[in-house]
Amino acid sequence: MQVNLYINLKFNHNHKFNLDIYNNNQVQVHLNKLKNNIHRKLVYHNNQHQVTKVKLQVLHRVRNVTTRRQLANFCAHHAFVSKEEPLKVDDALKDPDWLNAMQEELNNFKRNDVWTLMKRPDHCRNVIGTKWIFKNKQDESGTVIRNKARLVAQGYSQVEGVDFGETFAPVARLESIRILLAFASHHGFKLQQMDVKSAFLNGPLHEEVYVKQPPGFEDPHFPDHVFKLKKALYGLKQAPRAWYEHLKELLEDRGFEVGKIDPTLFTKKVNGELFVCQLYVDDIIFGSTNTKFNDEFAMLMTNRFEMSMMGELKYFLGFEIKQMQHGTFINQAKYLQDMLKRFDMKGAKGIGTPMQLKCQLTLDEAGKAVDTKLYRSMIGFLSRALEKSSFGGALEEFLGGALEKISFGGALEEFLWWSIGDGFLWWSIGDVQLWSLAW
Repeated sequence: MQVNLYINLKFNHNHKFNLDIYNNNQVQVHLNKLKNNIHRKLVYHNNQHQVTKVKLQVLHRVRNVTTRRQLANFCAHHAFVSKEEPLKVDDALKDPDWLNAMQEELNNFKRNDVWTLMKRPDHCRNVIGTKWIFKNKQDESGTVIRNKARLVAQGYSQVEGVDFGETFAPVARLESIRILLAFASHHGFKLQQMDVKSAFLNGPLHEEVYVKQPPGFEDPHFPDHVFKLKKALYGLKQAPRAWYEHLKELLEDRGFEVGKIDPTLFTKKVNGELFVCQLYVDDIIFGSTNTKFNDEFAMLMTNRFEMSMMGELKYFLGFEIKQMQHGTFINQAKYLQDMLKRFDMKGAKGIGTPMQLKCQLTLDEAGKAVDTKLYRSMIGFLSRALEKSSFGGALEEFLGGALEKISFGGALEEFLWWSIGDGFLWWSIGDVQLWSLAW
């Protein structure tokens, strides 16, 4: 299958462009020669036949201008990734992109030796169901880059003492992530990011667990057989713990030390050089004062697991991260844009402060009650975006009596829209200065 588009893109001296699209068997992009100190970012959406606004930044040259082959590869990849998330298994089976994603997931099961198909034992008390979850993976700009199909166990049907025992597994806190970013910035090294593909499938199980065959992929010769799990499956109550214990054992055997306060932080010191590694389930960020340790850690992980090396840390847990020579800048632009889109406030006009002066919140008993689920979701988004905002917390007191017109929640979101490009900057030079902020 080939992309049947011919793109002719021309820039004039005013940095404006003309776009012509023709039917052809290959994508060809003709760009005139650009100045070395101009870095152009272009995003093409072939499903809408339009090009977004070209952003120009006058910077020191750090790499060559995007070539014809690079842009052609981007257009081809964009054309072969499905944009819609199917709601039913039957719909996914009819889509070649999602069918490939489902087959890739089952191949991971076979590669990791996750289960064994067998006749249901007489002593088996419980067989756990399975379900397909379909999700589009996006980059920091919101572009779909991958179709991910994940087979999960319906853990709600597990029986304690039969299918699982201990389930606790530590998870990194956002405060720990921020401290690590500030620490790396202060010591002058950049953090890298990697992702463990199908991480839970690597965690060995100690319990005897049986699951049903995946929907749409039942064995025609043995439709009544079940799978006995050797390793954890997403959705199992003990899966996060099994994965964490497995990775912890591996790192400790290699000389890493587990944090006493944060058990998801691993450190290693060699000849005065420091290596740090922070875990967030299957996402790993790491860095060192000596880049040699970064290469050794990447080699260790790729030899044991199937990894996705993502390079320099740019997007993590809703934060957009810009690591520069003299500091690190983070903001939540994409997270806030998603929030405004969800609550239908993309057209809101920005305001400078999140609340009016001398404003006193009271209940309007005569008003029409709002959807409490929607209101709680809004407050949750605000609490995540403005952790230090006491006004967002004050709105929580009205969860039981919120009215149809959520004016103050909307005011906060308009404030976030106005400040969508703002963020935090940690300098890597100069003395440390402490500030006390009041909200």
